[in-house]
Amino acid sequence: MSLLRPIDLSAAGMTLAGALASGAAFHGTTPSQVRRKPKNWRPHSDAPDLADLTDYPDLIPLFEQGGLINSLERRLNELTANDCAVFLSKNGIGMIDSDGMVYLGAGALRNFRNDSSTIAGIMAHEWGHALMGHCRVGDLNWTADQWFFWLRKSEAEADSQAGRLLCLLGDQPDGLVKLLLSGVEPDDGYVPDLTRYPRPDLRAQIVLESFRRQYNAQNRLRHLSLAGGVYAVPERYRLL
Repeated sequence: MSLLRPIDLSAAGMTLAGALASGAAFHGTTPSQVRRKPKNWRPHSDAPDLADLTDYPDLIPLFEQGGLINSLERRLNELTANDCAVFLSKNGIGMIDSDGMVYLGAGALRNFRNDSSTIAGIMAHEWGHALMGHCRVGDLNWTADQWFFWLRKSEAEADSQAGRLLCLLGDQPDGLVKLLLSGVEPDDGYVPDLTRYPRPDLRAQIVLESFRRQYNAQNRLRHLSLAGGVYAVPERYRLL
């Protein structure tokens, strides 16, 4: 069972103006092996080109057993009751497709390979899309304006879930917030179309507010669990 449930951002008091669809690509369980894809899997038309991890030896430690990417993938799947898999792509920053394939760009990873907070933030955002069901929308007969609004809204929702997930991971939102506010210039030349996303300052506020709410909730729970002190439980009572 998932430890998280999608939340209504408006009910949480967060202002939303929109969002856009997820981003870009990657993964391998060992340096010489690209992760096996689902049967009959085909890359989406807008998916980036997959990269061979052996072409990026400096990124290999991230994907090895116990490496940062490998560990985050396992923990995020446990928290969200998902089975998403990470693949390495030649470009982009982060993206998830309708099959739960998460793509992380080699250029962006090279920029952040020594910055675990930012990598965790990127991955938490993509798992946020999975948690909110954005990758299961399918083909809808929407107008361009409807798609534009939904895409922007989905990014804001994924940012909110990312804040919660980072707190549950025991990480901090600083890396993701810095990325949102300052942008990134991967060495592959990829430049995202930021007009399809909510304002960076708004997205940063959503991440921070969601993280703060989750942190406070956990502290209140910890306080309540300790407030009563230690007491004996008669055998006739059954703990649920």
